[in-house]
Amino acid sequence: MSDSKQNAPPTIVRTAPTRSPEFKDVYSNHSRINVSPFDFSMVYSKIVEHAPGLNAIEDQVVVRMSPQQFKIFVQTATNMLKSWEDVFGDIKSNVKSADPAKIKDSIVKLKEAVDKQST
Repeated sequence: MSDSKQNAPPTIVRTAPTRSPEFKDVYSNHSRINVSPFDFSMVYSKIVEHAPGLNAIEDQVVVRMSPQQFKIFVQTATNMLKSWEDVFGDIKSNVKSADPAKIKDSIVKLKEAVDKQST
């Protein structure tokens, strides 16, 4: 087999989606994103009332993606959200996302730790 065939990306056959026997339909009203040197993890959670006035975050599912797939997901989600808002109107949110400088600092520290281990 030639090198060009060995290094070619796998062929993806476009068919109707099928569902795994482990498929779950999950509702989430809370989420967080974790990062490692190799992947992004999205944890989808639900805020539940454990006792009157006592709410807790209950993790429902985690989805892990390669950095490349995560980027495609973010681009697709951004385009989908923009199209939705173009049709239905802007979604108002008073929730602030994490500070980009703090996120970058955490990722820089992660890379430094990985680089230190590989030397």
